[in-house]
Amino acid sequence: MASHITLINYLIQKYNYKTYLEIGCQADVCFSQIKIDHKVGVDPATGGTVKATSDDYFQTLDEKVKFDIIFIDGLHFSEQVDRDIKNSLKHLTLGGTIVIHDCNPPTEDIGAYPYAGSYNWTGDVWKAIVEWRVKEEVDICVGNYDWGCGVLRVRPNSNPLRLKVPVLLDWQFFEKNRDELLNLKTVEEVEQWL
Repeated sequence: MASHITLINYLIQKYNYKTYLEIGCQADVCFSQIKIDHKVGVDPATGGTVKATSDDYFQTLDEKVKFDIIFIDGLHFSEQVDRDIKNSLKHLTLGGTIVIHDCNPPTEDIGAYPYAGSYNWTGDVWKAIVEWRVKEEVDICVGNYDWGCGVLRVRPNSNPLRLKVPVLLDWQFFEKNRDELLNLKTVEEVEQWL
């Protein structure tokens, strides 16, 4: 389980999931490899089954439509990721899982927003993870592999992030506190955490 694709397929098999939503499909690199009965992919440019932004898709999606597993890999901007998580939670089945890609950038240029010109670009997705780590109603960790694979479950937070004072979420703070901010885990630790 050392990539987002193997993680998603592992979760599908472990929990016998039947429905999958992917936000950001970029030429179906991931979407085509997901083994599940029903899948929907949303991308405004390439891949998937629905040509739209995630905001437009969720705005028109019937509130009764639910997915067992949702993968967020769209616009790598913390505010957009935050909206994608909020919208995904409205359409997540009981016992479902949200996976978020690109949560653990190795360098500042890769983790910058706006796009800094690096081919491998995560943007500032990590900031959205930090914002969700402080919430009591969701549990979230990040697998320390494949640019950081965030896993979010709706259950009491097993390790809430406690920031002592309001902090500036800049690169220096992130670098110094990366493990704690992201609740970083190895492959084996993610499996145990599930």
